[in-house]
Amino acid sequence: MSGGFGGEWGAGWGGGSGGDGGVAPTSEAPESLAAEEVPIAHTALALNRIAAEHTVSPKFMRQVAILGDLIQDVETVLTTIPKLDDPDVAGGVNLDVTGDLVGQSRTIPPGAPADDPLYRLMIKARIVRNASRGRNEDVIAGLSVLLGGPKIEFYDWGDMAIGFAVGRVLSDAEKRVLQNLDILPVSQGVIVNPKMTFDPIACFRLDTPGRGLGDDSGGSTVGGGKLADEF
Repeated sequence: MSGGFGGEWGAGWGGGSGGDGGVAPTSEAPESLAAEEVPIAHTALALNRIAAEHTVSPKFMRQVAILGDLIQDVETVLTTIPKLDDPDVAGGVNLDVTGDLVGQSRTIPPGAPADDPLYRLMIKARIVRNASRGRNEDVIAGLSVLLGGPKIEFYDWGDMAIGFAVGRVLSDAEKRVLQNLDILPVSQGVIVNPKMTFDPIACFRLDTPGRGLGDDSGGSTVGGGKLADEF
């Protein structure tokens, strides 16, 4: 289905132009799970701290270097292990393990595996879902994480129904994720319709109060523009 996307379609969320009833989201995308660690060069630091009169002893210098190397190995392990489970850093099998920990499979229906970049975003969206309370803000945060932070128009229709539109073109894989995976933090029983994409710069709009979806048959427009697409 193709149609125009208008500001009076519903109550807008997430920076959209959808009316006065909108509430800005408060949820934020999760940051990298492992803080960036700056390694210390323990061996070099230890050797530089040796008093000058002892530097003439090769055996002593070598003993200090050996101890420094051992400490360096311990720190390398301590700073590397957390990154193995960090979706920003992990890849391949390690990323699969991270996905298993949060309950997110790499498989996208009808059976194709997601590549590492998309799978990282799927894992982050799953983390948002796992920690959410099913609020509208949580849905917006999940969409923002999964799709890389585009402009999002969000609408709460009432009666257990919501809808959203994403302000960029989505890949086929991204659409399959949103269509087939229970990855967004939507409360049980809530219907999500429609799901749309639109051009945030030049989007077709109807000049009819209360009408946001246009059609291909013409009509009064505000500035023209590209049609939105439902998927």
